[in-house]
Order: sequence, then C-alpha cells, then structure tokens
Amino acid sequence: MSWLAPSLRAAVIGCGAIGCRMDRPNTLLPSTHAGGYRISPGFSLVALADTDDAARDAAAAWGCPVYADPLAMLAETRPDVVSLCLPVSAQVALLECLPRFGIRAVVAEKPLAGDAAEGERIRDLYRAAGIPLLVNFTRRFVGVYHDLARQLAGRDTVLAATIRYAKGARHNGSHAIDLTRLLFGEVLAAEPLGWQFDWWDDDPTVTAVLRTERCSEVILQGLDERCFTLFEVDVFSRTGRWIIDQDHRRLRRWEVRDGEGLPPGRRLVPVEQRAVPHESAMLTLMAHLHDVVHRGVEPLCGAREALAAQRWVDMLHSKALARRAMGDA
Repeated sequence: MSWLAPSLRAAVIGCGAIGCRMDRPNTLLPSTHAGGYRISPGFSLVALADTDDAARDAAAAWGCPVYADPLAMLAETRPDVVSLCLPVSAQVALLECLPRFGIRAVVAEKPLAGDAAEGERIRDLYRAAGIPLLVNFTRRFVGVYHDLARQLAGRDTVLAATIRYAKGARHNGSHAIDLTRLLFGEVLAAEPLGWQFDWWDDDPTVTAVLRTERCSEVILQGLDERCFTLFEVDVFSRTGRWIIDQDHRRLRRWEVRDGEGLPPGRRLVPVEQRAVPHESAMLTLMAHLHDVVHRGVEPLCGAREALAAQRWVDMLHSKALARRAMGDA
C-alpha cells in the first residue's frame, strides 16, 4: 500500500447505518464507508447521496454535498470510487448504471444481488468493463480469520465447527457461509435442519449442516435476533479449539495436551485470549481498495466470493421455504 499515489475521489450512495450513520466525521476507527473514506489518507470524500429526506438531513454533518438523486451526483462530482450501501434492489439498479460514469472501482454491500443469476449478470458486466467490484464481507478484512484459515489449511485436521448467527440467511447467513469458505474451503454440500422468521418476512434464519473441503461437519446454527444479536465461531481440530465471540472482538484458543486433568488424559487446555481488531476492518478495506485501484491487486472479496456464498444461501433458502409450504417442521 502506498498513500503517495493521487488521492481518490470517493462517494457513498445510501446514508443509512453502514453508509454513514454509525459514525461521526471524526471517528478514528470508523464502521461506515463515509467514515473510512474520510479518515483514510488515500481518499477524499466528495459526495453522499440518498433519496430519503431524513437520511440526507442527518448526512449533512459530513460537510460534503448530499444529493437526492444518485445519478445527478455521479454526473456532477465524477468520483473515482463509489460505495453502495442500499437495499439489494436499489443496489442492483445502480450497479447496472455505474460503468457509464467512468468509475475506477465499486464497493457493494452484501448480498450483491437478489439471487445468483442476477449476481452473475452484474459480475459479467463489471468483468467486461474492467472495473473492480468489491463486496464488503467484513471478516475478509480482519487478519485473524486469515491467520486461522492458514493454520487450518496446514497439517491440522478440522473435526467440526459451528458458526452461530441470526437475522436471516441472506443477510447475516451469507457472512457465515463466506466465512465457512474462507476457513474450510469450498462448500460441497448443504442441508437445512430448521428455520425461523426472526427478522425478515422473506428471509428465514436457517440452521444447516455444511460439508466442505477441509471439514465434514460445519453447523450453521440459526438464532433469534429478537432475543439478542450474536455472531460466534467455534472450531475444533485435532490439536486445539478456537472461539471468536463477544461480537467478533475476542479470540480464545485451547491446545490439546497429554496428562491433563483428573484422571490424566488428553484434554483441551486454554493457552491464549486476545482481542480481535474487528474495528479496523473498514480501514483495512479502504487500504485494500486503494491498492486495487493504484496497484491492480486482486480484490480480497469480489463478485466471485459473493456469488459463491449467494448460491448456497439461495439453495438453503429455497429448501427451507419449500418445506415450510409443505408444513414440514
């Protein structure tokens, strides 16, 4: 990464929570796209856009022009990079328009599209235009998960894993499946075990068992967002155990040791507890985006990764809805 390259003009379309609302303009560890562009030295935040009056009023605090019409904003400000922080239908419509405006890279939120077929059309459009398309699966931009993936891809054997989530298979379940692919390789099979409509009327939270290249049993355990918010990772291998919890901000690790406990045996012994720098994910995304544009590096998470997750989400989704229609519990 080199911040000596020319500053990139950045715009955010969608002024909701992940667009700009969760931060203030001077937040040092931002969670939003606007905050990431504002604090990162390689970018200049030139405009925001939202069709909602209240969202635009709140976004005025960022001190840059706020547009009601995203297309007018694109035409007038000519940003180099654009973040889309929108409901999926609006995101797809804008993804189809952006290549006309000379954009050098686009960052989309997940899911990329309404279904895999629509996502493939968007992927092909950007591939033909030569425009990098990044998708913000947050954990792809947190180094701890890559460190764990490398360790598990080595000589260790993964025995079982559980990822707990809530708030819909397409919304947070897609994070769980993308993380499954990062940690354990490609998903080879998936079967829903249960489901509940805990937040969205059209997006059930599905409990499922997945078989992957490096783990024969990954459980996606669906919880109820109405009770509490939670996303946890729990991995067992032949040599240890890893848990990432406390809202993705703590990692605990155990090692298998001989002669432990009563009666003495091979047991898991706690050996490490440390913070996970989840708050730095947005800044890591911005630094990576800068390198994608100026150095031509391959996106850590692009349309390929988003579509791989979406295909399995779509499959679990359709199976769960079909069983629901048949009255299956």
